[in-house]
Amino acid sequence: MRFTRHCAALLLAVTVAACDTIPTYWPLIPPALPDPRVVTDAVDGSSIDVVRTQMISIRLPADSQSDNRWTYELGQDPVLYPADLTPRFEDAQTQVFTFRAERPGTTRVRFTYHDPAQPQTPPAKTVAFEVVAR
Repeated sequence: MRFTRHCAALLLAVTVAACDTIPTYWPLIPPALPDPRVVTDAVDGSSIDVVRTQMISIRLPADSQSDNRWTYELGQDPVLYPADLTPRFEDAQTQVFTFRAERPGTTRVRFTYHDPAQPQTPPAKTVAFEVVAR
């Protein structure tokens, strides 16, 4: 009986001591995420600033009845990652792309509006801008 109490006390002391050395990977209450950054084709040629973990929603004018669709190219620096539902039509006139800033850095994003079945034809529109994540 005495041996069991000593073992239980030792196990409790080791567990409490280990709690200070084991990193917490997910807090009990997660930190608040920054509000999503919403941009349109008006950002063409400019730069936008975001913080790491911030979502970026790019809303581009499109005609869901035409064969043209927006496609994107991300720069070489893996700063942005596409969200699950990218791209999607929000309504018949707006195609939406959503990305998450995963790490600090700078990258270029380029969108082209064209018929994917005819890649040799020049795009009807292009939108390109820089994203700076801190």
